[in-house]
Amino acid sequence: MVQRGLGERPLFFICHSLGGLLTKQILRTSHDDTGGMLVQVFNNTRAVMYLATPHTGAALASFANAFRSLFGATLTIQELRLHDAHLRNLRDWYRNQASVASIQTASYFEQRSVHGFMIVNPDSADPGVGANPVGLDEDHISIAKPRERNAQVCGAANEILRKFVLAPRATLPARIADSSGIVALCDLRNAHGSHEPLRPSQLLKEDSIDLAGQDARTALDGGLCVAVLPFKSTSGSADLAALAEELTDDIVAGMIRFSYLRIIAPDSTQHYAARAIDLRVAGKQPAARFVMKGTVRQEGSTVRISVKIVDTVSGTDRWSDRYQCAFSSDARFKLQDQLVPRIVSTVADAQGVLAKFVGESLRNRPPDELNPYEAVLRSFAYFKHLSKKEHLLARTALKLAVAKAPNAPGQSEAWAWLAIMYREEHAHGFNRLPDPLGRASKAAHRAIELNSSNHWAHLALASVLYYQRDIPAFRSVAKESIDSNPMDGSSMAYLASLLTVSGRWKLGCALMRKAQRLNPKHPGWYWIPAVGKAYADGDYSRALYFALMIKMPNLWISQFLLAAIYGQLGDKEEAQKAVKKLRKLKPTFAHKVREEFEKRYEQEFLDHLIEGLRKAGMEIPDRTRVERPTPGRRAVR
Repeated sequence: MVQRGLGERPLFFICHSLGGLLTKQILRTSHDDTGGMLVQVFNNTRAVMYLATPHTGAALASFANAFRSLFGATLTIQELRLHDAHLRNLRDWYRNQASVASIQTASYFEQRSVHGFMIVNPDSADPGVGANPVGLDEDHISIAKPRERNAQVCGAANEILRKFVLAPRATLPARIADSSGIVALCDLRNAHGSHEPLRPSQLLKEDSIDLAGQDARTALDGGLCVAVLPFKSTSGSADLAALAEELTDDIVAGMIRFSYLRIIAPDSTQHYAARAIDLRVAGKQPAARFVMKGTVRQEGSTVRISVKIVDTVSGTDRWSDRYQCAFSSDARFKLQDQLVPRIVSTVADAQGVLAKFVGESLRNRPPDELNPYEAVLRSFAYFKHLSKKEHLLARTALKLAVAKAPNAPGQSEAWAWLAIMYREEHAHGFNRLPDPLGRASKAAHRAIELNSSNHWAHLALASVLYYQRDIPAFRSVAKESIDSNPMDGSSMAYLASLLTVSGRWKLGCALMRKAQRLNPKHPGWYWIPAVGKAYADGDYSRALYFALMIKMPNLWISQFLLAAIYGQLGDKEEAQKAVKKLRKLKPTFAHKVREEFEKRYEQEFLDHLIEGLRKAGMEIPDRTRVERPTPGRRAVR
């Protein structure tokens, strides 16, 4: 279906019964295909409507029994009861990702039995995100077969389609102000206090409902603010209370390292710690768009720490996670050192929860409408989509931003990201203009002049030095960037990939493993240094093991590595498959392989790779080596 264009336009899934579980699995599979064609399905999904879908495990047994009686037992229904844990995991995944990606979610359940069975009840129909499930006067079968066009479910679907699917992304409303989802469309009392659900036409007349929501502009007034509430300890243990307080302080200190965030520390939110609050109200008090909260529980020698990010506009969770490990008072600091970087990196780095949200929210705003701060935030989306069009939009917004006030201290981040966009002209050939590395170097130095502690400025300069082949200087500046912010997992991973192919295999692979620990759900390309190290060592079986971990079939460099590895292993059939996919992704690759990789790899390693490609059956002409921009010393392995 993807090959026929599925995902190229906005998607709205309407699912009945078990089809809802299948839809969630489709979304998860496409979400995990980072860099591949499938990811467009998740990226372009705007809304999902569930009709009598059993999301929770508690009702699966009765659900299976009802289906057996009605339709006869099938393997699928029997497996439902065996995969309760998997379905719970799928429900948790959808709850988190639907919030992060702003996928509008509506859920309905039947209120009439069929042949004596009430198959999906309100609890089972709850996907964990969006509004509370709405009951309809239908049975499990008729709920998906509306008898007339003005049926309630048709009206709600039409409203979702109009407001959240067909509307341009830049004008999409956020969540309805009084709800975490679509409940305002179909489950509010009318003006007379009746419990009869309002129809969409009535809803538009209700003065109390704000359907406009907040757009990205108002949401970012004053910066992307995050209020960190003091973490709560659920026991009277002094050690646990101290751990909760220290975790809060360390997370705040870590998030402050990311200059694009405006952090409101616990001192300003302390009065919320001792009582239950509405986080939408809490967010407004300190002018925060997001609120972070956490709890610390202990059971015997085990401590469980739960952390979540709540969107104060909608009241929904944008992200949540739970960490469980052994605990003793003597190991308190060790526990903090393990958990805090992981939490901070997952939430705050350039591929983290907040950056993804804000980058996407600004993507479709015209570049000339963005202020300098917004231009930096918008640039985060480039590395998710990695296309010529995204590069042009991000670069244009940043050029306009620095032109407005080129020497302002707050412009350091804009200069740093502009340097990165100039570097990408050289690295990927996107929208190339004359002397991209020269312009990138000047922009990176300007960023450092304005703020010497900006780790993104050092990241930009380090990568420019690498492509200029000044390897000793690259390694020195790369260390400065990592030391400036050791909790930025995405920057660490990028520099680790360059360190490996500069000849520092051991150091680069060690850094990449650290980046993987910071973000266990990292993109597949994080495995590339491990592939390169094993290949350089001649351990082709190990290289293949890591290459298959990448799981990004439409990332051309993945097929390039697989072709070389299979060639060295003598597996002609698999080698030819990889070569065929590589040619499809990069038709001129064989003639430009040296030009493509002279700017990245040391000559010895490049020759080794070309040897594998030739063994795989790819004809690569001998050519004079491409002149490098700035001569540098050969790296020592």
